[in-house]
This record gives sequence, structure tokens and C-alpha cells, in this order.
Amino acid sequence: MNMMINRAIDYTKISHRIPLVPFLEYVDVPESINSCVHCINVLQSRVDIHVGPLPAQFQPQIVTDKQWFQENLTCLLSNAIKYTPDGRVDVFFEWMEHPGTSASLLKVVVEDMGIGVTVDAARTIFTHDPIDRSLTAGGGAGLGLYTLAQRVDTIGGVYGLSMRPDKLCGSVFWFAIPYVPVRMPVGGCASRPAP
Repeated sequence: MNMMINRAIDYTKISHRIPLVPFLEYVDVPESINSCVHCINVLQSRVDIHVGPLPAQFQPQIVTDKQWFQENLTCLLSNAIKYTPDGRVDVFFEWMEHPGTSASLLKVVVEDMGIGVTVDAARTIFTHDPIDRSLTAGGGAGLGLYTLAQRVDTIGGVYGLSMRPDKLCGSVFWFAIPYVPVRMPVGGCASRPAP
């Protein structure tokens, strides 16, 4: 419920040209991922969700907007479940370099075995067109991916989708956010990352 309210608030801000502002805080990434997967599994047991390991050399505590991170992952998971009649959904993580910069990004990938996305739909799936997107095939209003795109843009990341590399039916949706690890000095107290 909170996610739907937050999504509506963010959409309202965007539509009235009020800039989104991330709330940067220390985030335990494994804990946030487990929380999202647990929420989805409480609501359904039809589709298995498999979560892969975090990338090598990954510091599990990072600085980002926790609410946005969890809502973006939950958006991709709920869409994957909605459009996957049976089978499984895979969540995995990769390092990615920001296009045009040398900044490291954490890429969060959700791969489903669902109905797939047409080429025409793929062109506009991260935009919001109330004429074309109201009441989509899954019954949604099409705001989830739109708000995901706006949040990721705001935080300096990137997003996208592709077909499954194994050519099976389904889709691969992803978003990537700046990787800003929390530095842990000797003694164990976290320090803020350098700007």
C-alpha cells in the first residue's frame, strides 16, 4: 500500500514539474533485497523467485535512497510475477560502468519467463501515455516503470530492458544505480563517503 501511495506522490510531483529529491542514507543491500522478495512471496507462491549472489568485491552497505531502491526492485518483481504464468523469476546483480563516465553502477536485473514485450511496447514502456497505457494487459496503470525511470534518472543511474539471452519467452528488465559504498574504518564505525 505504501508503495502505491509513494508512486502516486512521485508521479504527481513529476507531472507538476516538481523535482524528485532522493533521501540518501546507509542501506544494507542484502537486507533490502530480502525484504522485497519476502513481500512478493507473501502475496504469491505460483512463481519461484531465485536471487543470485551480489558481485565480487561488493560492499553490502551503500549510500542510496532506500525507499526508491526497494520500490524499484519490487516494481520489477511484481511485473515479472504478473506476466509469468508459471516457472521462475531470476534476480541477479552485475557491475556496470555508467555510459560516458567511469562511475561504477550496481545493476539490478530481473529476468522472467513471461509473455515478453513487443518491439513497439519496448519503445515506450518507461514512459507514461494515459491513452495507450491505462489498463494494461495486467490490469495496471503503467505508472510503475515510469516512476522507476524518473527515480533512476534523478539518482544518476540508468535503466532498460531486453529480450532473454536464451531466446526463450520472457523479458529482462533492469536498473543500475551509483555504487557508493559505506566506508568502514578500523574500529567498525561507518564514515560518510567522500563527495
